[in-house]
Amino acid sequence: LLTKERFEHSLRVEKMAVRLAGKWGGSVKLASQAALLHDSARRSHLDGLTHASSGAELARRRFGIKRLSVWRAIRRHTLGAPRMSLLDKIIYLADHLETGRDYRGVKDLRLLAFKDLNEAVLATAESVLRYLREHDRPIDPRTLKTRNYYRSMRKR
Repeated sequence: LLTKERFEHSLRVEKMAVRLAGKWGGSVKLASQAALLHDSARRSHLDGLTHASSGAELARRRFGIKRLSVWRAIRRHTLGAPRMSLLDKIIYLADHLETGRDYRGVKDLRLLAFKDLNEAVLATAESVLRYLREHDRPIDPRTLKTRNYYRSMRKR
């Protein structure tokens, strides 16, 4: 289903997801499943944001994944969401922070993901928003909701 590059990305996401699950007490098995399947519906650069939802459906129908938590993590891996589960956060961060990613601040974000998961989600969402603004790209409101929710959690 995937190009060689996308498959290699998925393997790096799995490696990061397994490390994060180990650190934060999540299920390594579920993190591995969600990570390996997170881009299963991404066939081209044109798939954009739609691949997350269709990837969750593909995980269920084609690969027999029965866990709602895995589907939800796949669905949320691109934009995040308020009140994400541990698995959601792990897959969101693993996708954005896997070792093949090379953008300003990614090394610091990787370190943060192993110190404070919620702060890492917030900082990653802010990094995405900064990139979109700098490149004059549209901003999905779900990314703003993710950032705003985790920003509000900081104040508590």
